[in-house]
Amino acid sequence: MRSNDEFEARRKSRQREIKRKRRKRNFILFLILCLLAAIILSLTVFFKVNTVKTSGSDIYDSSEIVTAANIKGKNLFLLSEKSLSDSVRLVLPYIDSVKIKRTLPDTVSIKVTDAVPYYCYTVKGKYYIVSQNGYVLEESKSGAPELLHIESKNAKCKIGTMAELTNKREEKLLKELLNEINSEELEVSKVDVSNAAAIKMTIGDRFEVNLGTRDYLHNKIAHLVGMIKSIESDKKGDIDLSMWTPENSQGSFIKK
Repeated sequence: MRSNDEFEARRKSRQREIKRKRRKRNFILFLILCLLAAIILSLTVFFKVNTVKTSGSDIYDSSEIVTAANIKGKNLFLLSEKSLSDSVRLVLPYIDSVKIKRTLPDTVSIKVTDAVPYYCYTVKGKYYIVSQNGYVLEESKSGAPELLHIESKNAKCKIGTMAELTNKREEKLLKELLNEINSEELEVSKVDVSNAAAIKMTIGDRFEVNLGTRDYLHNKIAHLVGMIKSIESDKKGDIDLSMWTPENSQGSFIKK
C-alpha cells in the first residue's frame, strides 16, 4: 500500500513538472512572437521618416538634397549612409559624402560635405572633372586647365560614381605616382600612364618628363626634384629619367 502511494506521488510530481515546463515553453514562445511582432511593426508601421533636415552644402540648397535623398516614409533604422551617399551623388554629384543622424521618432538630419575638383581625366577626347576622393563630378568641354590632367586609355568615368581604370596594374601605377607627386609637392599639370613603359609627366609649363617604367619610381621622383632645383628658373626643356637605376643614377636635361 505504501509503495502504491509513493508511486502515485511520483507520478503526480512528474505531471506537475511536465506542466511547469510546458507553461514555461509556451511563455517563451509568446515572448518571441511578441518580439517579432514588435520588430515587424517598427520596420513597417512605426519609425517612418517624416522630417528631413540638411546642412553642410554651399552648392545645393536643402530642398535639392531632401529630394535627392528620397527617404521620407522609409524606416528610420534601415537607412544606410553608404547607400544614401551613392544615391544622392548620382543626382547631386558635387556632394562628396553624407552623414546621417537619427532622432526618434521620425527625424533624420543629413550633413553633407561638398566635393572639391582635384583631377581631370581625359577619356577619348572628353574631359571629366574628378574629386580628390575619386568621384566624377562633371564632364567639361574646356578640360579645367587649372587641374592635374590624367591621360589613360583605360579610364572609365561616369558622373556621380568613382572614376576607375579598367586595367588594375595601370590603376595601381597611377595611385603610386600620384602619392609620390603629392608627397614631394610637385606642381604637375599632367601625367600620362597610358604607356607603362614610358610614364610621362608635365610640370607646369617648364618641363616634359619621361620616367620610363615604374621601376625605382620613388628614386626617380626624388632625383627629379633635385634636378629641378638645380636648373635655372627661366629654363624650360625635356627631362629624361627613363634609364635611371641605382647603378646608373643619371638623368638628362635638354633645354628648349
